[in-house]
Amino acid sequence: MHPTFRLAVACLLTALAACGPSTPAKDKTAEAIPLGQLPDTVEPKRYRLDLYIEPAKPRFSGVVEIDVKLKKSTSTIYLHGRELTVEPVAARLADGTSITGTYEQVHDTGVARLTFEKELPKGEATLRLAYNAPFESTPDALTSMEDNGEKYAWTQFEEISARRAFPSFDEPRFKTPFEIAITAPSTNAAVSNTHAIKEEAATGNLKKTIFAPTKPLPTYLVALIVGPYDVEDGPVMPAVRSRVTSIALRGVTVKGKGDRSRYALMETPPLVRYLEEYFATPYPYSKLDLIAPPNFSAGGMENAGAITYTERGILLDDSASIQQKRYFALLHAHEVAHMWFGDLVTPKWWDDIWLNEAFASWMGNKASAAVWPANEFSRETIRDALDMMDTDSLSSARAIRQPIKSTGDIFNAFDGLTYRKGAGVLAMFEAYLGEDAFREGVRTHMRTFAHGSANVHDFMESLAQGSGKPEVVPAFESFLNQPGVPLVRIKSTCSDRDLIVELTQSPYGAKDANDERKWSVPVCLRDIVRGRYRSCTMLSEQTARLTAPGQCGATLMPNADGAGYYRFAMVTADWQRLADQRVRLSPGEQLALLHSLRAAFRSGETDAKTYLAALKAVGTGNTWDTVSLARTFLSELRSELLAKNDLPLFEQAARGWFAPALTAAGLEPRRREPRAAALLRAELADAMVRVARDPSTVTPLAAKGAGILRAMATGRPPEALAPELVQSALWAAIYSGGAPVARDAIAAIKGSSDAQFRSMAIASLAAAREAAANQEIEEFMLSGALGVREQSTYMRSAFEDGERRPGVWAWLRRDFTKISASIPRDARSRLVGLARSLCEDQSRAEIEWFYKPMLGEISGAPRVYANALEAVDRCVAWRKAKGGEVAAALRQP
Repeated sequence: MHPTFRLAVACLLTALAACGPSTPAKDKTAEAIPLGQLPDTVEPKRYRLDLYIEPAKPRFSGVVEIDVKLKKSTSTIYLHGRELTVEPVAARLADGTSITGTYEQVHDTGVARLTFEKELPKGEATLRLAYNAPFESTPDALTSMEDNGEKYAWTQFEEISARRAFPSFDEPRFKTPFEIAITAPSTNAAVSNTHAIKEEAATGNLKKTIFAPTKPLPTYLVALIVGPYDVEDGPVMPAVRSRVTSIALRGVTVKGKGDRSRYALMETPPLVRYLEEYFATPYPYSKLDLIAPPNFSAGGMENAGAITYTERGILLDDSASIQQKRYFALLHAHEVAHMWFGDLVTPKWWDDIWLNEAFASWMGNKASAAVWPANEFSRETIRDALDMMDTDSLSSARAIRQPIKSTGDIFNAFDGLTYRKGAGVLAMFEAYLGEDAFREGVRTHMRTFAHGSANVHDFMESLAQGSGKPEVVPAFESFLNQPGVPLVRIKSTCSDRDLIVELTQSPYGAKDANDERKWSVPVCLRDIVRGRYRSCTMLSEQTARLTAPGQCGATLMPNADGAGYYRFAMVTADWQRLADQRVRLSPGEQLALLHSLRAAFRSGETDAKTYLAALKAVGTGNTWDTVSLARTFLSELRSELLAKNDLPLFEQAARGWFAPALTAAGLEPRRREPRAAALLRAELADAMVRVARDPSTVTPLAAKGAGILRAMATGRPPEALAPELVQSALWAAIYSGGAPVARDAIAAIKGSSDAQFRSMAIASLAAAREAAANQEIEEFMLSGALGVREQSTYMRSAFEDGERRPGVWAWLRRDFTKISASIPRDARSRLVGLARSLCEDQSRAEIEWFYKPMLGEISGAPRVYANALEAVDRCVAWRKAKGGEVAAALRQP
């Protein structure tokens, strides 16, 4: 609906005068509607949900009773309910009196009003509401999805979708116990947050499952799962000294896939034990189900005791590739960490969702590194934080702790700045305080607010108290409450034998010369040659000066271990010295070096020759993730800076860089090689295939990939290939084979129930270059054969590919209505975000023409739109300023 038409309707509903050019009389009823937090005059104390859920039906129904405390007498109560049919409504008072009421949804965000025929007195009461509602057709709220001819119901309530499943006080600060009963078909499994305590027959081939009362939970953590699911029993974690009860583990999957959850179930006990020890708090709930519903569009959801996952995340076995095992570990550790941060202790409001997501990301990475050390997780947080700096340096970026002014702000809070930057900032202050001191602050927080809610001030008090270092709080807050990336300039001079280091901070990429943002930055410097000097200082003012006695001539790494959330800048000669000493830098320092040098190149502070030399030095090393970063940055040059006639020279140079390393690593795994070797092989092969387009690598891998796709399309076992190379092989096959191989890929995807294979094949479809192949792929995307997350996988891959990007952008605009129809309504801003990958002169005008008219219709879109426009402007300016320079540098010997 066009915004102009919406305004016209609003004028009619408010008697026209309210929409005239003169100052209108205020609508007191509209003003009273709480569009942010609900009034604190009514506090929910307990829910009783009695639900009827039959996944094959179009609607579900239920009765909810909510025990409330009224802090003053009232005849009106605001709560939440969206697209529910509610009748009857009553309030039962403490003396047994029942007062009839009515229900009305008063805002399209799901604010609803109960109006009672008599005033309810201050004190305790029970609200009773009978209701029914349609199942969601997209993967959100309480949805019903089909898989292999069977219907499955499941819930996804975060952020604010519980209100579409039952009337409630749908805010995180309201934590109460829930008593849940589900009536469902007798052949269906029924799963919720706690274990079933009773099951009884109901009329009409139905059964009623009654669950044990939950611990206090917010509405968004409630889980309701009904359908012909397989339920696979896993190991029982026995009671230990710190936890007096055992923990039952189960896998819950669509029919026929239960056995695929065994790997995840067997890997869970050591993870839980690590987290219990770290938090010094036992696992907070009575059981833990790992649930893989059909068409689950998020990676995972931390419902207390009943975590939901994408199938690709937890359905695997020991033969899976190292990449899939890493994906499983990171996802699983993140979600299980939420059982403490997010579930046991919940933020009071959405502006503190970073207390959930940043902590779960940081702790998930930390736990993964401890529990699965061979799988290379020690630098996960560093890599993720560095990757967010481009977004964080935009003038339209949001802070980690951003005030919530609208429903759209709630959805925007779940972004990479919250997860990845937030985790990086936590890791930086953990390193500064020391691991033991930081852990004690976290433990203090868990003890103080267990089964309750807390905000940033509560956490900072816990951290100050537990660590014994309250002076860290202002520094921490300087990163939480303002967006941006500190740029720390390093200037070194000698005074006799002493090294004098001048540090200057400013906001990276600031457009306004009067931008006065500053941070308290823990800056750590390290001498990488002699190794005798290391110094950390809190850079709280714009400038600081350090003296290193006897260290004249030292080669300093300005971000020791890569642990600091800042970029650094130096003169060109110092960049060259660091790159030349690459072997003396830790992998984390190499990552920080490349990111900071790229930032200096983009801003015009260093030249293409210096940047390319560093990419070559780091990209030809033997550490998989530094090679991966160099490959990514080279791919960026290919897709965003270089003209088509410069690509042969670029590819020749890239082959020269990566070929010797790939020859040394080999395309065949060696016996008993470390898992890091498999990861390195995968990165080098991908560099030779996608960046260098090396025929001697592309041709054999394309043949392998085409064979796999043909076998999968015709129901035959595929030829063996090192699991870590399958993704590159599929890409090479579709890139080289045109429409026939793309058709085989589509047939293989349709015929496979293996989520990991499907994901790899779908991502590889972006390699197709022929118009005929892409037309068939686009039709396949709209055929209904793919889940929402799978469609998103293709879209991201295509937008990241500079050669495919123009075509997929044209398709997105042409078929936007069809593409967006399958995406949850409150998640459609992700389609707007894809546009930030565009980098053509006309891109800004195209984005404005297409998206600007619909900004008011898509939750969270205005900020995403602003980010996209600014990113495009920066990319176009970079190409114009530096594209020719890169090409010239490639021609130099």
